[in-house]
Amino acid sequence: MPTTVITPKRHRAPEPGWLTIGSLARATGIPPSTLRTWELRYRVPTPSRKPSGHRLYPAASVPHLRALRRALDLGRTPAEVMRLPLEALEALLGDTRPTDGGKPRGGRDTASSEPTEGAAASFVAAQLEAARSLDRVALRRSLVDAWTRLGPLDALEGAVLPFLREVGAAWANGTLSIRHEHFASAVTADFLREARRPYEERAEGPWVALTTLPGDLHELGLLGVALLLATHGWRVGYLGPDTPIREVAAFAKEAGVRAVAVSVSASRRRGAGAAIRALRAALPGGVELWVGGAGAPEGIARTTRFENLAALAERLAP
Repeated sequence: MPTTVITPKRHRAPEPGWLTIGSLARATGIPPSTLRTWELRYRVPTPSRKPSGHRLYPAASVPHLRALRRALDLGRTPAEVMRLPLEALEALLGDTRPTDGGKPRGGRDTASSEPTEGAAASFVAAQLEAARSLDRVALRRSLVDAWTRLGPLDALEGAVLPFLREVGAAWANGTLSIRHEHFASAVTADFLREARRPYEERAEGPWVALTTLPGDLHELGLLGVALLLATHGWRVGYLGPDTPIREVAAFAKEAGVRAVAVSVSASRRRGAGAAIRALRAALPGGVELWVGGAGAPEGIARTTRFENLAALAERLAP
C-alpha cells in the first residue's frame, strides 16, 4: 500500500505576504529579540516555519504589533494588552491611534522608534526604589517589565546593569547598606537565571564556556552575558565565578566549546593580563577566547575583547 506523506502546515512554502523576523522588526520598530520574547511568553506574534526552522510572520500582524508597542510605550503592562485583539487595542489607545502614514496624532512615529534612554532610566529608578524598600515583588516586576518592553540587549545594557552599578555606588557612598546591595544582587541574579532557562531549553548553537578569573567572585556581569548568549541560540556551559584555569581548559577540551568567555570585574584588574595569557596558552588553538568587563585587559594575542554587550551581540548574530 502506498504511503501518504502529510507535510505539516508550518513546513509549506510561504505564500506572498509573509515576513522574516528581520523584516517584521523593521516594519514594527520592535527588535527581533523582543519579538522572540513575546512569542515565547505570550504566543504573540505566531510564526509559521520554513523547513530550515526559520520563522515567517504574516504581514497582517504588523498593525497589531504596532498597536501593542504603542500601548506599552504609553505605560500599559504586558498583562493588560498582550491578549487583546487589534480592535480592543485601538479602542484602548483612543486618540493615540495612527492616522494615515502610521504616525500618532501630533506625535512622533513611536512604531519605528528605538527604546529611549528615558524609558530605561525610569526602570532603573523604579528598581532602586524597590531595592531601597527591600520590596522583592516590585523589584522583580520592574526587571521583567524592562525585559519585555526593551528587549534583551536594551534591557541588559540600559536597565539591569546600570541598576546594579547604581546600587554599588549607593552602597559605596553610604546611601544604601550592605543588606540592600546583597538583596538587589540576589533578586537580579535570580531573574537573570530564570530568564535564561527557556532559551537554553531550545538552544542549538555552538557551545560557549563562561567563567570569571580565579579570585573574581563577581558573577552578575557573567550572568548577563550568559543570558545574551542564550537569546541568540548559543548553548551556555556555565562554570560560574572563580574557576581555576586548568579546569576551564579541561572543560573546553571535553565539551568541545567554540569559545570561552571570561568576565573580568574592576576588582580583578590587577594581574588580569597574566591570567588571561595563561588561560589562552592552556586552551586548544581552535577555541576562541572572549574577554569583557570593567577589568578586561587589552592587546592580548589570540583574544577578542568586547567593550560592551552590544559588541558581543554583533558577534553572536547569524
